[in-house]
Amino acid sequence: GQLGFYHDDWVLLEFLTEDGSFWGGMARLAKAGFAVRPLNLPQFALFHAVGGLNPLPYHLAMLLLEITQGLLLYSLLARLLKRRDLALTATGIALLYPNHAVTHYWLSASGQTAALDLALASLLLHSRWQENRRKSFLAAGQACYLLAMLSYESIAFLPLLLGAASVAGDKGAGKPWLQAFRSALLMLAPYGITLAAALFWQRAAFCWVFGLPSQRPVGFSLGHFFKTFQEGFSCLSWRILRLCLRTAPAAWHDFGLGLIAILAGLSWGLARLLKIEPGEGESGRSSRIMAAATGIAAFAAANLPYAFTQAYLPAVTGVMARTSAVGALAGGLLLAAGLDALRSAFPAFRRGQIALLSAFAAACLWSEWHTASRYALSWRIQNDLLAKCSAKAAALPHSATVLVAGVPGEINTRLNPVVVFAAHYDIGGALRLASGRPDLTVNIVSPRMQFTEEAAVESWQGRELARYPYGNLFIYRYDRDEWRKPAAPPAKSSR
Repeated sequence: GQLGFYHDDWVLLEFLTEDGSFWGGMARLAKAGFAVRPLNLPQFALFHAVGGLNPLPYHLAMLLLEITQGLLLYSLLARLLKRRDLALTATGIALLYPNHAVTHYWLSASGQTAALDLALASLLLHSRWQENRRKSFLAAGQACYLLAMLSYESIAFLPLLLGAASVAGDKGAGKPWLQAFRSALLMLAPYGITLAAALFWQRAAFCWVFGLPSQRPVGFSLGHFFKTFQEGFSCLSWRILRLCLRTAPAAWHDFGLGLIAILAGLSWGLARLLKIEPGEGESGRSSRIMAAATGIAAFAAANLPYAFTQAYLPAVTGVMARTSAVGALAGGLLLAAGLDALRSAFPAFRRGQIALLSAFAAACLWSEWHTASRYALSWRIQNDLLAKCSAKAAALPHSATVLVAGVPGEINTRLNPVVVFAAHYDIGGALRLASGRPDLTVNIVSPRMQFTEEAAVESWQGRELARYPYGNLFIYRYDRDEWRKPAAPPAKSSR
């Protein structure tokens, strides 16, 4: 109940508030360039129509999307792995994995959550089509995948899960490798056609319709390709371990003794629920192989979209962690397959399974709780700043420029950074909405800003980004709660 809006959320909220109507908000977002992911338009407009500037309805809607994701993922994995216990363990671990903690709290990341829901529904429908060959299942599956791509393209390669499952199943049935791969390619052919249609919209048709240049360059660099997968692997392994270990001391501060006892009980209950039952014989072995194959495919699917961007890299937490939700799915599958292999190879491990899963669940839960508490702190800082600044901004002249100093861009940087206000696009929208002054120009005083004789100038890598003349410029220092009107610095001596 203490979570709020963050970073890009303020851009969306300002656009949606300008018109005030559902259709007007969608049109405003489309003109601003958000139609490159057109499914986001009705999603965000619907969120705003229900919640307005109250964050609680948004977070309830995001929670519903996460619950749906868990149900779809379990249904898909139970279908592919033929073992409900293995499917439940993989799903539980994927939902607990700290990789995509940010998607639980950040409205702007809800587009990816919706995309993952739709993509999982598509894989379920497509697997049904493989069985009954009814065209309605094929059409519905491809429609869901197209909608998913038009919501967030991080799921572009998720159909590789079905391909890996198909190859593993065919090999288990004794078919040659070449025949297994040929069957998988034929099965995935509809996804290739739908993917091409979605990319055509994003790369070409969108630009033609709205008269905008393409702002999503695609390129290939061998160094970036390998670095992406290296970062992706570290996000599933040692970075998660380090995050859990480094947030452990914070658990005492965040929880206290009573909540730690509740956490221990909850973790033990989750471990009992997610424990893997004995999967013996050939069926148990084939399920493990299937889980490992689909886990590797999910790992490839999570990283391939960013291996070709030369811009983004996977992250565990922080602003860009919204790109890692598919990676959490890979972590769940691989860990579940590993636990099942340990049970099979070492029967004594069965006695320690509950303890291991309890420790893992506790580590993930306190890491998630700590992340949420930092987001709650960020929201309190935002509210305090906006209340103080907007009260005095009401008296500023028309079209005034406000530069805000003394506000932390990020908090909790030692563990997992959480944004407060980063730049003009988030603090500007927030202050304009809070003050009711859409005419204000707002930015943050940063090291990139120089105060020259004529104006405050923001530059980056030798290129001027913005210029704010002193005539209508005001500076607000949040740490001192004071306003001042800057004057030009003294001219430098010619000597």
